[in-house]
Amino acid sequence: MSKMSNAPVFYAMAQVHFAPIAVANYSSLFHDAVRAKFPLKSSSVIRRLELTHSGNMPSAQINDSTLWLLTAADQHSGLILDDSTLTYHTTRYDTKVPFIDELLEALSHLHKIAKLDHLSRFGMRYLDAIFPKANRNLDEYLVGSVHGVSKPLLERRQAMSESIFRTQCSPLIEEGTLVSRVYQLHGKLEFPPELLPTSNLKLLQQFEEQETAHHAIIDTDHFVEGMIPMDLAGAKAQLESLHQRCSDIFRAVTTEFAQECWK
Repeated sequence: MSKMSNAPVFYAMAQVHFAPIAVANYSSLFHDAVRAKFPLKSSSVIRRLELTHSGNMPSAQINDSTLWLLTAADQHSGLILDDSTLTYHTTRYDTKVPFIDELLEALSHLHKIAKLDHLSRFGMRYLDAIFPKANRNLDEYLVGSVHGVSKPLLERRQAMSESIFRTQCSPLIEEGTLVSRVYQLHGKLEFPPELLPTSNLKLLQQFEEQETAHHAIIDTDHFVEGMIPMDLAGAKAQLESLHQRCSDIFRAVTTEFAQECWK
């Protein structure tokens, strides 16, 4: 898909997982390496409930994890680092090339500092916001299969469609999982709840100024998992493969009318 001049994407993230490291020992060195692009530094503690099994008895344990948030001066892009993940995220998405390159450049810096043994997951997630133009409705922007149940004389206030796909990818991992969700709701534009602890970025003006209205969010999440060698060229090709499937799904759930509006 060619670049859209009025693309509906309001948030995008690309992520890589690796074997756990003592991130507190590396966070300052890593920030020094990326400071020119991401001078702002803060941290956030995330509390996670982890389930384990000892014999036949499951047990629950609460663990705290520190996230290091390294953010650009304009607060439209940044890096998130914890013990086992590195994420690049942005609210000023342009095209796949600089998007992927930012993650790989940061990964290269981290590998030089922490000597990562291998990688275990690549992921890519896009959030697109659809606010219909005046005298238009969401039916004109989304294909019928994602609208859910409808009933004449009843006004739909909220709906959610979810599909999970097995995908063919390349070159490091050949099979992936893609989760496509489409939400329809009335309200202000917001991040999904699981992203709130790390949503420290500013939205672009056209999304920040959107008033309370009926709108849709297309949430596309694509990932691969496995024992992945530390190979930056292969990582770039893998991420491009993930992006292509995300693009395919975006075209599948939006109408030709919508795509023309965003060109």
